[in-house]
Amino acid sequence: MHDAEAAPPRSMLPARRPPYPDRGAPGPDRPPPSAAPAAHGGLRTGLAALCFTAGLGLLVGPAAASLPVPGRLAADGPQSAAGQRFALARSLWRTAPADALLPPALDIGDGTTWSRTAAPTQSPCTPALLGRGLYHALAPVGCARLLRTTYTDLARTRLVTVGIAATTAADPAAAARFARGWGRRSAGRNAGLTPPPAGGPTDSAAAWTAQPDPAGPWLVWSVSAFADGRRIAAPVPAGPAAGDRRDPLVEAGLPAAARGLAAGVSEAVDTALGRAVLRQHTAAAAAR
Repeated sequence: MHDAEAAPPRSMLPARRPPYPDRGAPGPDRPPPSAAPAAHGGLRTGLAALCFTAGLGLLVGPAAASLPVPGRLAADGPQSAAGQRFALARSLWRTAPADALLPPALDIGDGTTWSRTAAPTQSPCTPALLGRGLYHALAPVGCARLLRTTYTDLARTRLVTVGIAATTAADPAAAARFARGWGRRSAGRNAGLTPPPAGGPTDSAAAWTAQPDPAGPWLVWSVSAFADGRRIAAPVPAGPAAGDRRDPLVEAGLPAAARGLAAGVSEAVDTALGRAVLRQHTAAAAAR
């Protein structure tokens, strides 16, 4: 019987390896498994965010550019628009065609058509053309230029002289202040402000009206008369309730003619100004 071999000492046996080595375990020469993927993942995330931001800017940029910027509201707001409109209005008598301000023909509220007897004229503001009373009434805002013409009805029995007094009001506030003062003084009913008819005697004036624009630097006035130049003892204001219907002047339609033609010219001036504003906006948009 052989003696059993003695087992070798434990220290001489090789170290037992695990059956499935952990290849992901960190070591001195191996970085943690998540280090490289995290770096690549962060790069991909950054590129994706950059592309998203650029695309969003392309989509939203044009729309955002059209929105009002809070810091620009004061400059582009109503006050600025009113100031620009007023600046155009001050030069309108020089830039707009005469036919746009004093049209060759006008239809008024009573259904009658009135035609110009001559081309409009431009002249300095003088007491002779405005009448002394109206000339002095314009002193608070000054008078830069006077445009006027005369209209006649189809029967050529009545004449209406219409004038546009371009004032030197400095800004919209000055124009509004003058218009308010005009209304408080009831200047439109002061017979001393009656303007003279063009080409006829001063005492042939039958009905008249004069009204400053509350937002523009001008005053539109008109005065009607019989075409034969007959003398009128006392001209009447051409307001909505101008005299008794049995009055010969009212019966002849002279107050209505003065009132209607003044309103027609005022509307023509507003239209010409609106077109000037539109042209300016169109030119500014094209220049952007």
